[in-house]
Amino acid sequence: MTGMHGVAAVLAGFLAQRVSGGPAAAIGILGCASLVITLVLIPGLRRTRHRSPAEDAENLAEVAIS
Repeated sequence: MTGMHGVAAVLAGFLAQRVSGGPAAAIGILGCASLVITLVLIPGLRRTRHRSPAEDAENLAEVAIS
């Protein structure tokens, strides 16, 4: 994760130099990119459904049978 922060910092510096709007435009672009990436990753970040102890017991019984 720290490595990706470094990559993002280099990208931000590159954008700040190349974009005609300067640092403010680079910040806006990277902010939008961050939101898009977060939205794309949300399905993978969802917690699994909390199961009841009875459901866990059923799963254990199925595993023991097979």
